Amino acid sequence: MRPLWTFTAMAVCLVTGAIVSVVVALSCHLWMPLSGAGSPQHPTENDVRVWKTRAPKGVDGPPQLAFASAGLGVKRTLFLSGSTDPGGSSDDHWMVVRAGLPVPCLQAIVWTDQDGRAIRADGAYSLARPVWGSRRAWVPIGVAWSGLAINTASFGLVALLLWHAARVIRARRRRARGLCAACAHPLVTSGACAECGTPSSGTNLSA
Repeated sequence: MRPLWTFTAMAVCLVTGAIVSVVVALSCHLWMPLSGAGSPQHPTENDVRVWKTRAPKGVDGPPQLAFASAGLGVKRTLFLSGSTDPGGSSDDHWMVVRAGLPVPCLQAIVWTDQDGRAIRADGAYSLARPVWGSRRAWVPIGVAWSGLAINTASFGLVALLLWHAARVIRARRRRARGLCAACAHPLVTSGACAECGTPSSGTNLSA
């Protein structure tokens, strides 16, 4: 039973790690302030490749300038087809958002026309109403699998350590009260628990 219990505990910790990874990424996107959208940058070769393979019809390009801004656990990059003003309306825009801690695990690409209307959203879910305390109108739901695996392992390890620490503390408290560390049955003899067979420490046995 112990190997099955250990496997179940690890599986639960991994699922917990995955859920926490997604919740943290969405929280970073919704509530973390962004800063750093200053001087323009030149798009990378990968940015141009993304534009060539995923740009909707009628969108100007390829991108000429990029304005990056970042916050804790979130990075947003705004691409323009030629304007040096990130708030200008003379060019088509497309924005890439990556969110997650310790590495990005959710991502989205939103394409807008010259008037700021969304043309297409890849990996983004539009919110019916803004979430409390946030001005974001959509959330990223595209999965970056490598990032999700790293974050799941990280948070899953934390959950496993917390679970193990809780078991150790519970076992010590039970032993101090003369109970079996595994099932809390009163220990009346040294050697092993009469209820579950778990070896006892031989101390603080009940009379």
